[in-house]
Amino acid sequence: MKKLISAILSFALLCSFASPAFAASVSDSSQVLSAAEVQTPEEIKQFLKNSPDTVVTNEYDALKQRQAEARELLRQNSINTTQEEYQEAVDILAIDPVAIFYELKEKGEPYLREHGYSETQINAILNFDGSEDAIYRASATVSGNLSILSQSTVGTTRKFTAKYTFAWNGAVSFSYKHLTAINSELFYLIEGSSKNDALLYYDSTATSTVRSTYAPVVRMQKCNGHGAGVDIDHSITVGTTTQTVYNIDSGYMIAEFDNLNGDRQTGISGLYVVSSVQVSPSLSATLQYRNASASLSFDLKFGQTEYGRRETTVRFSS
Repeated sequence: MKKLISAILSFALLCSFASPAFAASVSDSSQVLSAAEVQTPEEIKQFLKNSPDTVVTNEYDALKQRQAEARELLRQNSINTTQEEYQEAVDILAIDPVAIFYELKEKGEPYLREHGYSETQINAILNFDGSEDAIYRASATVSGNLSILSQSTVGTTRKFTAKYTFAWNGAVSFSYKHLTAINSELFYLIEGSSKNDALLYYDSTATSTVRSTYAPVVRMQKCNGHGAGVDIDHSITVGTTTQTVYNIDSGYMIAEFDNLNGDRQTGISGLYVVSSVQVSPSLSATLQYRNASASLSFDLKFGQTEYGRRETTVRFSS
């Protein structure tokens, strides 16, 4: 039961419903240059810190928002609410972050370090007093940013390349599958493009080593060609005799889209999705849009949510 509640907490804490904002103008060369150049974890975090377009989400704020939505769903008591949705709402409302952090406090510093909690989190958890301020200090945050790297027109074909960059500040505990995604309302992912790229970084407070891995940018199967996704494991375990847990720290994805139908502008979104339950085979293969056609938002269940979300519009003059 504790693992279940912890899993649900991770999902709920990672939820975010920040209002979409617009990214910098494509004509802003300094913004494009800095977005295109960032590669290392340090560069990624510095870029996100300096960019006015970065969305930062605190886990506890997201939990409160998610619980408010659960209360509203139960209050409406609609005949359209499924048993699964009802039970998920009940489970989310049963989460007590105070109890969760006291439990982590009892496990002690070695456990927290082994599982990749940051120094700030470790200090907050070891000194946890149950106050709301203490909950905020013990919670992780995630930052996300969407940038347009390039756009071009050749004959009747219009293309653009976008980059979504993210970074965690703190450990992500007991969640399962993660996903970064870039969606376009009217343009389509160019599968196999040499520009499609994703790099993920994992770190641990138990070691100074940072591990990196390239990941495939895939066409999201139920998004009609408009969605590009990168599936992410929230943690990896390295070693046989002595095992070290590495948590997802930061990374980015780049995707190229095109359109042959004469459309001269399209809305796009970049976001991060977390599932608190196991997903088979993957988030990229199961998520679909809220509307039947292309959309900038996924139709998420209670066990899944999107956050670190950015939206903008790509316009072509010819």
